[in-house]
Amino acid sequence: MRSMFHDDKQRRSAIAVWSTGLSVGAALGPIVSGVLLQFFPWGSVFLINAPVMVLLLILVPALVPEYRLPRGQAGRFDLASGLLSLAGVLAIIWGLKETAVNGFSALPAAALAAGLALGYVFVRRQKTLSHPMIDPQLFRNRDFGASMTVSVACSFCLIGFGVFTTQYLMEVLRMSTLEAALWTMASPVVVTLVVPFVTIIARTVRPAYIIAAGFLVAAVGFVVMTQLEVARSMVTVMGGAIGIGLGIAIVLTCITDLVVAAAPAERAGAASALLETGQELGGALGIAILGSIGAAVYAVTFDAHTPHDVPAAAVQASRQTLATASTVAHGLPRAQADSLLAVAREAFTSSLHYSAIAGGVVAVGAAVFTIALLRRIKPTPPTPKDNNKTEETKVLEGAVA
Repeated sequence: MRSMFHDDKQRRSAIAVWSTGLSVGAALGPIVSGVLLQFFPWGSVFLINAPVMVLLLILVPALVPEYRLPRGQAGRFDLASGLLSLAGVLAIIWGLKETAVNGFSALPAAALAAGLALGYVFVRRQKTLSHPMIDPQLFRNRDFGASMTVSVACSFCLIGFGVFTTQYLMEVLRMSTLEAALWTMASPVVVTLVVPFVTIIARTVRPAYIIAAGFLVAAVGFVVMTQLEVARSMVTVMGGAIGIGLGIAIVLTCITDLVVAAAPAERAGAASALLETGQELGGALGIAILGSIGAAVYAVTFDAHTPHDVPAAAVQASRQTLATASTVAHGLPRAQADSLLAVAREAFTSSLHYSAIAGGVVAVGAAVFTIALLRRIKPTPPTPKDNNKTEETKVLEGAVA
């Protein structure tokens, strides 16, 4: 999009359309998965993607224009950098999760230290390579570095907490895969309707304030999630999910444009690749950190209310996760199974509350961070051609986009 749309307004509109496409995909994905899991083996959720990828492999080269650096300037892939980054991230995530499940000990601490050390070596290596995997020159632009940080925070909140919402619907409220999938449609549908209007607001409001507002909307969604109980309340569930999804979508619409615009045209590919990588990293860290918080709270709460009429082996296995407790309960007499699941569901709901609090803190912190570092970036004003249009026409065009 950086190469296709040089006009700031057109690029922002294109990114809004792209964000809407992501929301539509997010709405359709769980529904298709829910149908497949309802009637077919679990492996079907992987196979369904194969024809889609084949279609993309055919259409993308034919329809999407490509920007290429002159021969010799692109450099080669540095395998050592790839191994360093992969090993560093995996070591840190494993250390965090192991600490949450089994407590702090020497081995997880060593993994965390090793991960940080590998990350340091990775960064140092990038500064010495003639063609680095991550170009340090991009981060000399303060706007780019700050925008990347905000992007990581987005994925941290959205993906990290999304795991809890799905488990809550299926394990606590005992929905089928298809029913849970249908309920997850609410957030993407609202996002699809609202996000196009962000481009209109961005013409007169500084992006930092829009991004901060999006994070605050997400924070409200996290607060709503802290009110969930074991008893079914779909208004609360959907209110929290819509708040989180809508807030993060607003942020992503603006932050994607800031990252792409901050990079020179010849480095747009590297910038977009970093954006995607940062979002994947944020999602992985979100699952690891929020999941670790949830796992720790679940274990503590479960131990505090351990059912006494359940065999010790079943209790020990069930204190790991709610999914394990559900599996164990299938092999117990009805009364013991009900007792075990009641404690497990209550413990999971408590863990969801604390994870939502952590997500809300990250969202509020990201809002403050955005205002502090990105507020000087001005909005993209309408072009003279736009000024001749009526306000009704502008709104209509934004809705169509």
